[in-house]
Amino acid sequence: MDNRIEERMRRLEGDTIFVGLGNEYMGDDAAGMVLVRLLAQGGARILEAGNDLMGAMHNLSQKNFHHAIFVDAAGMGLDPGEARILEGDEISGRCISTHENNFPLALHYMKCLNPSSHILFLGIQFNTLEMQETPMLSPEVKKSVENLARTILSAVTAGDK
Repeated sequence: MDNRIEERMRRLEGDTIFVGLGNEYMGDDAAGMVLVRLLAQGGARILEAGNDLMGAMHNLSQKNFHHAIFVDAAGMGLDPGEARILEGDEISGRCISTHENNFPLALHYMKCLNPSSHILFLGIQFNTLEMQETPMLSPEVKKSVENLARTILSAVTAGDK
């Protein structure tokens, strides 16, 4: 796992919300949704956007937060399950999210609604995006998501002290 993720989570100040993206029936595309649900079990604030990122922008605009961390499966040319955290300005020119058609527009819209917010993107390299009847992550991505949840919750808790 990228050590920058833990370091970046420790430095978060103010209210943070994790926004899960993904289609639960497209294999590893569910990684963002699974991760935010695990974070919620540990007490983190989340918003499940699923496939409808633009639709979730209204819900997000109603919440008070300093940091919004979008979590999604991503095509970054890494090994399956590897994760990277990117700052808002690193995101805008890249097509890394599996929802690249809406992501730059959603980020711009969110900055208009909440100019003081700080946007991060946590991408998890997918292995497969094949349609499935039952939601299921590949073993590599599942292990990574579980490790990320523990790391993030531990780092955020440590940063609060």
